[in-house]
Amino acid sequence: MAQRAGGKVGKSLDNRIITELEPVAISKPQDVVQLLNEVTNLVRSRQIDLKVANTIGNLANSMLKAIELSELEGKVETIERAILERQRIFR
Repeated sequence: MAQRAGGKVGKSLDNRIITELEPVAISKPQDVVQLLNEVTNLVRSRQIDLKVANTIGNLANSMLKAIELSELEGKVETIERAILERQRIFR
């Protein structure tokens, strides 16, 4: 639900849009893509403040890097186990 912010604090907030966003679970890269797609559409339809959208984008980027690092770590562990197993077999 988008609504216009009322009152003034420093700058005029009359043009700032406030949208209540539902929490989202992010556990795979596709979740980040979906989130960024939703935020892009909210920005395009002027339903979300640009600062909020930028913050979400930055957080999504951090989440994506963490997910990719976690996936890479799992792959490295699998390769290490395979190498150790081969070394054990050929001794």
